[in-house]
Amino acid sequence: MYKIVNGNITEMTAAETAAMEAASVVAPATQIEALKNQLFETDYKVIKSYEYQLVGKPATYDIAQLHAERQAIRDQITQLESQL
Repeated sequence: MYKIVNGNITEMTAAETAAMEAASVVAPATQIEALKNQLFETDYKVIKSYEYQLVGKPATYDIAQLHAERQAIRDQITQLESQL
């Protein structure tokens, strides 16, 4: 592998190449964790909306939009998990 240093292309050392390869393996796992945290942070909206529905009150959030956003996150997680 090669890198650019001060505008010059130079060959990477074995350690630099190994570090880059290790980072590319860790990156999807780190991204998955961040996406799962995003889901966790919006769980309360789902719970609150369901509670309101159970007592016959209108939802406080746009459920279709909330679902679409959360599903997009789940889809990203699935895609990243396939890379592991």
